[in-house]
Amino acid sequence: MDFDIEAGDETNGLYWDEVARALAGFNSQRKVLLSAAPSCVFPDAHLDTAIKTGLFDYVWVFMGLPATPTGAPNGGYISPDVLVSQVLPVIKASPKYGGISLWSRFYDLQGYSESIKSSV
Repeated sequence: MDFDIEAGDETNGLYWDEVARALAGFNSQRKVLLSAAPSCVFPDAHLDTAIKTGLFDYVWVFMGLPATPTGAPNGGYISPDVLVSQVLPVIKASPKYGGISLWSRFYDLQGYSESIKSSV
């Protein structure tokens, strides 16, 4: 079960820990694997209490990037060559590295994902 909670009233995040506990104890014969993809803001407003239960089998961090400069009018674009040569070697060393996510498929039509695919 993947917890990818990105929206909603932050006070509702107080209950994700209870959901995690319920799922962890759901079936004694077959473990329910729990994973989470928290937001970059830490602690995550929605998942912090759930992650702190220690019940999650996986917590991955994905680096989200715009696929073109047009997709990031306020900045944040990293060219594929810089990503592959300078950024990926650093972040892939983390045991929590989950991968790269691009915004969005519309902007990716110029081939960003294809140019980084073998390095991710």
